[in-house]
Amino acid sequence: MISNSKMQTGALFGRRAVSVFPRAIESGAAAGASHSIAFAGLFVFTFLLYARPQELLPQIFGDLPLGKIIAIGTLVAYAIGKLRAGERFTICPLEMLMLATIVALGIVLVPIAREPQHSIDLLTDTFFKVITIFILMVNLITTRQRLHSIMRLVVLCGVLLALVTIARFLTGNLDVSHVSKELQPSVNGNTFDNTNELALTLDLLLPFAVIFAVTRRGIVRLGYAVAAAIIAMGAVITFSRGGFLGLISLGAVLLWKLCRGRRGTMALAAIVMTVVFMFVMPSGYRERVFTIFSPADDPTNSAQERQEILGRGLEVALHHPIAGVGLANFVEYSIKGKVAHNSYVEIAAELGWAGLLAYFVFLLAPFRSLKSIERETLEDDRKKNRDQSEQRELYFLSVGLQAVMIAFLVCSLFSSSQYFWHPYYIVGYAIALRRIHAAHTAKETTTSEPEEDSAPGALFRKRPGARKGVLV
Repeated sequence: MISNSKMQTGALFGRRAVSVFPRAIESGAAAGASHSIAFAGLFVFTFLLYARPQELLPQIFGDLPLGKIIAIGTLVAYAIGKLRAGERFTICPLEMLMLATIVALGIVLVPIAREPQHSIDLLTDTFFKVITIFILMVNLITTRQRLHSIMRLVVLCGVLLALVTIARFLTGNLDVSHVSKELQPSVNGNTFDNTNELALTLDLLLPFAVIFAVTRRGIVRLGYAVAAAIIAMGAVITFSRGGFLGLISLGAVLLWKLCRGRRGTMALAAIVMTVVFMFVMPSGYRERVFTIFSPADDPTNSAQERQEILGRGLEVALHHPIAGVGLANFVEYSIKGKVAHNSYVEIAAELGWAGLLAYFVFLLAPFRSLKSIERETLEDDRKKNRDQSEQRELYFLSVGLQAVMIAFLVCSLFSSSQYFWHPYYIVGYAIALRRIHAAHTAKETTTSEPEEDSAPGALFRKRPGARKGVLV
């Protein structure tokens, strides 16, 4: 590493490193900028994942595994493109190594699991698609245009999810009591029926809408602001306690970061938002949120049951610290076959403490690069070193992703999402952003340095700082 501000593999490079390896950096960016067919597949898969047309229109799609078909087809197109170009299959940042560790533990522990088929099903279905899409994301999203297109797509899907949620709430078809779905594994149910899953998804899409609203102008800014309001409303009316804590955490991060240097404005904005929220919150929402602090007052008994399951999860994790009980096998040890609704406890119980450590490193590693991008773009903006609009956008994207990641860390305390989409998309965005920033930094540093003089006698010419008559 060159300095404290420089990051791990695939992150920002120092000035000296850039001057030595500019072609390597640019070729990596160019390689990722190709494979347009594979990127189109990634785009379509992301739409299917978030918009859920197969759940909205089951009469059309039936039981067709459309997501798996698209994932496999996209992976094949990507692999063929890599072979033709003679490129290595994937980059291997620290996060990729941690994901490989989690997968390896899941495979190794299959024979000792109480129900090996649970592990096999998760590995070959949901987790297979997660791994595939993560590999595609970190290798294909290497330009700002591609990152923008994916983020705009998920904001649009978030608005669709929120509108469907609001419509179901108004027609009385949304289970705000959380009795029927709350403690069931989300992978087995319809996303639109699982209000905790809905809340988590909408929470994690909200910062993207906010960041686009801040960085755009005119009618486009207004459009994204309306989108942010709709997504936030959709998250609130799910009556999810974890979703509420996620909203609070991401809102605090965004206010703190976006109001840098204007803390008084931040405090006033927080007060105004709180007052407005108190007036518009749906009936019964306050009572449900307060059960976070007083579980015994929950009339549905779900808070009390969650406490019991959490205790069972901690007990299983402590009794199986080395090997765990096997991927997707906690339900065999749980109360009434229910998930832990705590990602950290559940992964510790299933993959042991080694799996929990790998998961923590996977989630926390991107923070270093995001903080570095935030700091460097802020400093460059103050010194007017680069184009201000570019710096402003990179700064806000890094801030938005930090808010998303913190919201997920908080929501994970109330959701078993460790093997599903949310964390892997978030980390994929973070890796994409640091690669994009690294490529821009390398390009600007290379073009700003004087070219080597290759003319005869160049070695004998004086350079700045050289003493007279000294060969340099």
